[in-house]
Amino acid sequence: SKKGRIKNISTAISIIRFLVNKNYLCIVSIVAPYKFLRDELKNEFPFLEVYLHTSEIRGREDYFAKDYEIPTDSNTLSIDTGKLTIKESTDEILNVYRKMATLA
Repeated sequence: SKKGRIKNISTAISIIRFLVNKNYLCIVSIVAPYKFLRDELKNEFPFLEVYLHTSEIRGREDYFAKDYEIPTDSNTLSIDTGKLTIKESTDEILNVYRKMATLA
């Protein structure tokens, strides 16, 4: 349910907040379907949003959040997993993290 997804993401944000305040570097993998929750994170922390997507039919589409708000921010790393291998997708993400680390 939407209420359940909001509660789960809000809990994750609280955990991230706690860990960052303890000087931990957090890499978090969550499906955050609502822009307002992603914006909450972006406003508090250095944040890389990675949008993994594909137009490939995989048979699990019924499990997707129908109200997912696709990121439109130009700083979002968008990866089409139907066109890239797992290694290529991972390399894309790690390359951006490496650039972020050198700027920190």
